[in-house]
Amino acid sequence: MALLTMIAAMHINPSLIWSKDDLMAVRVSKNFTIEELTASTTAIRNGLSNKPPKKALIAITTLAQKVLQPIRDRYGAVKVNSCYRTPEVNALIGGSKTSSHCCSEDDHGNVTKSAADIEVFDIEVSNLELAMWIRDNLKFSQLILEFYRESKGPHSGWVHVSYDLTGNNENVVLTASRDENGAVKYTPGLPE
Repeated sequence: MALLTMIAAMHINPSLIWSKDDLMAVRVSKNFTIEELTASTTAIRNGLSNKPPKKALIAITTLAQKVLQPIRDRYGAVKVNSCYRTPEVNALIGGSKTSSHCCSEDDHGNVTKSAADIEVFDIEVSNLELAMWIRDNLKFSQLILEFYRESKGPHSGWVHVSYDLTGNNENVVLTASRDENGAVKYTPGLPE
């Protein structure tokens, strides 16, 4: 889908987003700003910019509206550990070269996915419960309960969730953990 068609489908006036002097202050949903979704201590520590290109704003906005805002509406404040990352920032933290956090372009030059690593501030809600709620209530491309260990407490790890703008949201659910050698392994589903 062409970039401008996606903007029109989301009822966003591009001049409202891109004519702002301070792009980072733009609110992309009721409770989320570009600044919050691009914050990176890794970028700051390394003197790098983590500002997204214009094309990535569509993916970030859609993720905020379709996934993050419904979570916020359900649970209150959401801690965004990581959302958008430039390829340089992603490499510094050891992220996958194909990470949806980078809002990479497809073969036609369109950005199609965005991702966030999140937790909720509600101490009554474990990361496992958050992942289960997302699985049962939202459309998403991929949901990964990352490094959650019940023995380490209900707030261990975090939840990774991505959204595909093309509508190809297959609701793939995985759990990431480390094996005895420290290598990351992915298993289908969530611990029940």
